[in-house]
Amino acid sequence: MYQQTSEVIRTYLTCRWTWFVIIFGVIFGGSACFQEQFIGTALGVPAMFCITFLVSVVKWQFVHPRARLMPGHNQSHLAVFGLILIAMFIVLPLAVSVIHQINPLGPLAFSLTMGACDLFALLLGHGVFMILAIGVLFSGMAPKMSSIWFAGTPDLIGLHAFLVALSLGMIAFCLRHLAILHEEMEGYQTMPIGGMQLSRVERAEQRKLISNALNKRKLVAWLVDYFLDRRLNSSATGKNHSWSTIGISQLPTWLTTILTGIGFVAYALLLYQTGMLSSGNDGAIPHVALIFAEVMPVALTGMTLMQHRPRIAQEIFRPALRDTYFRRLLLVVAMRAVAVWIGIHACLAVWAYTIDGFPKSEPMATTITYLVLAFALQLPCQAIALWLGKLKSHFLCLISMYPVFGFQVLVLSFWWHHRETWPWSYTAGLAVTLIMLAVPIFRWVKRSWLQTELD
Repeated sequence: MYQQTSEVIRTYLTCRWTWFVIIFGVIFGGSACFQEQFIGTALGVPAMFCITFLVSVVKWQFVHPRARLMPGHNQSHLAVFGLILIAMFIVLPLAVSVIHQINPLGPLAFSLTMGACDLFALLLGHGVFMILAIGVLFSGMAPKMSSIWFAGTPDLIGLHAFLVALSLGMIAFCLRHLAILHEEMEGYQTMPIGGMQLSRVERAEQRKLISNALNKRKLVAWLVDYFLDRRLNSSATGKNHSWSTIGISQLPTWLTTILTGIGFVAYALLLYQTGMLSSGNDGAIPHVALIFAEVMPVALTGMTLMQHRPRIAQEIFRPALRDTYFRRLLLVVAMRAVAVWIGIHACLAVWAYTIDGFPKSEPMATTITYLVLAFALQLPCQAIALWLGKLKSHFLCLISMYPVFGFQVLVLSFWWHHRETWPWSYTAGLAVTLIMLAVPIFRWVKRSWLQTELD
């Protein structure tokens, strides 16, 4: 048993994503643990982020014949998984309550409730529990609602105790589910995180998972089939020359743009109303929302090519020159991201109009300046994201995108803090420089893709 347990621990420690999660949790949660107003952030965000990767690793340990045939396999893996859950959802909340000298029942109820709902959603495939987990996370992070968990109100002690007992029962049920998991059970499929695994077996399991989900959701399946059939028919008749979009998205660009813009603004509005996204200026759209509106399309480009890259080796055999194929593919991906950028900012404009959130001083000039800078900044960053999409290592691709995000944040933050004295000559000069920089980068990216060895 000891030897098997040590091998299980080694399995976790030799996984690079495990170390990425550990470093993220320590940096993000460690600093927030010592600030009372950020207790919900310290306990919630790292746990939600870590449990997603953890479940992906755990499912691969149990969705395998060795889980049924190897003696002692289940016990050792369940023991290590249980210890990790205890550290995340019991030891850490107790430590935070000791640091801040608050009633430990509230932090325990918060962590266990969120963790149990998250496990139910990821392990058993019940999506409604993910909504509950996100709701608990937001309630712990929002300044107006965090007192429910961390104020130690005597009236809530009974509710907290009930949630702790219920959550422990749900976690025990999840562990039992893993112990008896077999091929005929619904949750036997693995849960690959899109674009982060490369093996054929993992991609086959992911397709199986999506197929099972579509079989349960007839309306979604009908919509996906409708748009895919329409795209194939238009390609076969020559009406749609952008045939390289097949496999990138079954949804048309205009629908992706609308849904992304509405979803982004709805998410930002929820954070704004709960007090988690403060602007420092009553009624104005927060600076953070503008930065995320700039970063998201670039992330979309990298993730799209990162996930689509394994299919390029087959698509390259279509009746077209290699130069033509990559020109169309890269143009489709980049234009899709630019369309999403436009959709997000259009929805932000509607939000700003609704809450009277446009700048109070010279609103038109400030808004135009931001749009010009943000769009010009989008071009070279999109080009770099197109190049990063060709990397074989998804981990390296994801890490390499952070400097691109940092460059966008740096430029926009510098403009934001000097916007009242920012002259038009700076805007014109910076925009022209960024556009001139983007043109050679796009050409270099295209040549780089043409010379890429695909497998």
